Amino acid sequence: MFTQIPRVVVAGTHSGVGKTTVATGIMAAFRRRGMRVQGFKVGPDFIDPTFHCAGTGRPSHNLDGWMLSGETNLEIFGRATKDMDVAVIEGVMGLFDGKNSQSLSGTTAEMVIWLDAAVALVLDASARAGSGAAVVHGSSYTLYGDPGLRSDRTSSIDGGIDQPLWNSRMLLSASYFYPRLNETIIFDSSDAINAVTDPRGRSGGYRNTGGGIARGTEFSASVAATRSVQLMGACAYTDSRQRAPLVAGVRRTYETLVHLNSMSATQRVTSRPTAFFAYAGSSDYLASLSGGAFQFDGPTSGQLGLSYRRPLGECRAIRFYSRADNLFNQTYFENGFRPPGRTITGGTQFEF
Repeated sequence: MFTQIPRVVVAGTHSGVGKTTVATGIMAAFRRRGMRVQGFKVGPDFIDPTFHCAGTGRPSHNLDGWMLSGETNLEIFGRATKDMDVAVIEGVMGLFDGKNSQSLSGTTAEMVIWLDAAVALVLDASARAGSGAAVVHGSSYTLYGDPGLRSDRTSSIDGGIDQPLWNSRMLLSASYFYPRLNETIIFDSSDAINAVTDPRGRSGGYRNTGGGIARGTEFSASVAATRSVQLMGACAYTDSRQRAPLVAGVRRTYETLVHLNSMSATQRVTSRPTAFFAYAGSSDYLASLSGGAFQFDGPTSGQLGLSYRRPLGECRAIRFYSRADNLFNQTYFENGFRPPGRTITGGTQFEF
């Protein structure tokens, strides 16, 4: 007996993240809309279900993938939701916490798969910003995830040399790098993952695979031409290839610039006004669009800027600046898309 009613599992990244508060709040919100809500708790917990009762007005039931079979859990769920409008299931610990790290046994993720339910992931976002997105992305359960994936493994060799000249007014630098990605995680939508043989029944998703290699050199020079003029220039070569073809006949890593050259000049007119010019040019590169590999002209752009900084005290100053990007209005592509032509920006910066 398995009723097909809307259901959501409130899971967390770890214990104590706030699953009970969120789950009870969702239950109460549905009830206030006049819906008949049935609450559940994954695991043998008897405290959290008492909070569920306050939100739903009826007893909450336990589901447990460690002590009960999938069929028994579905039977409990079906009987409890027979006359309900919606079910809210609170998970246990973190989404993938269970018997061990090599299987989904006893985890909230296992219950999600058995119930074919949606997931509301509770994340403690305090003291973090973009890192939270990485946690959410890594907690993706669906048919794409695999908690048994191995972490990326890399090895690398690099070295360089710096040579000062002209009483240290000039610095010449050269470096060589050779990183090797021994194993990595990729998203595979090909037939490499078979739903019949995959332990989680996936027809696509994340898997381990051999990585690639990159090797290259970089040369740079900087020189203080005068007391107020600083010149810099650099050129880099990178050969980055994958072990397995990205598409038929293509091993070159996407969006990697084989040749990249840059130069800049900075002029401090006095202690306050500054002018600078910068130019960067690169070779073409490959990018993936609609599953195919396409070649695009590399970024080639000039930049000119002016600024004036006026001190307002020992720790305060105000700076006025203006900058022109893509100075020569050249056509190039970034990640397969054409950026704007010549643009001019300006503003004021207050330092304190």
